[in-house]
Amino acid sequence: MLDELKMHLDQAQQRMKMYADKKRREVEFQRGDRVFLKIQPYRMKILARKLNKKLSARFYGPCEILERIRKVTYKLKLTNSTCVHPVFHVSFLKKCIKPDTPTQPLPSVRTGWELLVELAQVLAK
Repeated sequence: MLDELKMHLDQAQQRMKMYADKKRREVEFQRGDRVFLKIQPYRMKILARKLNKKLSARFYGPCEILERIRKVTYKLKLTNSTCVHPVFHVSFLKKCIKPDTPTQPLPSVRTGWELLVELAQVLAK
């Protein structure tokens, strides 16, 4: 009974791995490649400029890859005005096809930026 249970468990694991691998992509970048950086401003509140964060830019850059840290992490060359850590997972990077693409710079970060809404201000409008 125990052997049959282990066999069914292995089959289920293999099936789940097969479906998960269908959505994965093998991406590898070299030093000097230019990539777009996907930053989610609704998670990083210091980068959110707009009231409606869904309308913020999805990709910033292109940025140059300085080095490969590990198999899936890369260090990018960012501007000095940004206070974002320069090491990113490969899932946040998208290869820049055209080298002459106009740039969308990262917003300069000022700490303490948060939208504070008073109830009286909202009701007055």
